[in-house]
Amino acid sequence: MNGQSKSTEELTLQDTQDYVVITLKETQYQLERLDQYRLFLEKQKNFMVGEILSSTEEKLVIRYHKEKSMQSLAQIGKKIDPYQRLVIAQKMGDLVDFLGSPVQPYLHPDNLFIFGEELRIAHRGFIQAVVPYVAEQSLFIKQYRALLLAILHPETDYRGLMEGISVFRDVFSKKIQEAGTINELHQLIGTRIVQQKNKRQTENFFVKKRKYRLYKWGMVIFIFLTSCFMGIVGDYQLKRIPTLERFSQAKALFIDEDYPGVLMMLREDKIADLSESTRYVLAVSSVHVATLADKQKRGILELLSKKASDDLLLYWVYIGKGALEKALEIAKKSEDKPAILYVYTKLYDESQTKQQMESKKKQELRTEYKEAIEYYSDLVEGKFITD
Repeated sequence: MNGQSKSTEELTLQDTQDYVVITLKETQYQLERLDQYRLFLEKQKNFMVGEILSSTEEKLVIRYHKEKSMQSLAQIGKKIDPYQRLVIAQKMGDLVDFLGSPVQPYLHPDNLFIFGEELRIAHRGFIQAVVPYVAEQSLFIKQYRALLLAILHPETDYRGLMEGISVFRDVFSKKIQEAGTINELHQLIGTRIVQQKNKRQTENFFVKKRKYRLYKWGMVIFIFLTSCFMGIVGDYQLKRIPTLERFSQAKALFIDEDYPGVLMMLREDKIADLSESTRYVLAVSSVHVATLADKQKRGILELLSKKASDDLLLYWVYIGKGALEKALEIAKKSEDKPAILYVYTKLYDESQTKQQMESKKKQELRTEYKEAIEYYSDLVEGKFITD
């Protein structure tokens, strides 16, 4: 196979025109958990499609499919100017969604690709079953910081950046090296982009006396747009970063099997704002705390771990958020009688605890829910959503 092969401390990566091939040693994966891992090699947002070529007790070989126009960060960084590198560095903010996630991207310039304007990821690990394992926040920040510096300084050895032995003279790179949080890193990159954009605009202006008026108004507009851009950056720091950190904390609770804690952490977040992986975490946590038999839970969790339908995933997300009427709509649309029965059971229990509801209205609802429970109980006969 033609292509460039690179060996790192963690794994061996070979980048060809059509594929990225990853080879892991026997200490870097659990052979008995590869069937579960295969589910995460399917095509998803940001991830390339992967397939296991061979798996033995000695080594694991995985191949990821590339588009021909894709370029790795290591390749593209040497072809673009410093400002464009900053813009690409800012795109890496998508990786923060995976902090604490069961699926962990391999943060390395040879494993991350740009496809048009989007980020694409080849190899990813899975919990403690396939390298890279789920990283603590401090390790994730260390890797993320090294990745940003590798983008900004493509000539620098990535391993040296990871180990902290690379030394930079410019103030900006030193600040990146010293940053201790994701928020600080994003603030530094965002501010630098504004400064460099300002500088580029200024350098491109050749002011002539007869065009002074045009220049003056152009600068007024530019300052206005720059202020708007700074406002957007500020809004991102105030809203988006805390949200991402909250998602990461929820995923950390999920890994610790604190499922009630996951539901509590995400109780105020709108479902539309949840990333795909966060929705999965919320849905699975919802199943774990559900008042169902263990056999029923195992069946549902098995479906969720596979290519679950959007309705099934969203049903359990709504259950976890306490949006029972929404969950009922989905169950009825899918004509899933066991799921309908479960929601009516939850609604009946909830109606008994509502103190502010008028007693007459409460009694009407309880009667409606009870009749529905009796009706669907006869149809279901002990089955549930997995049957």
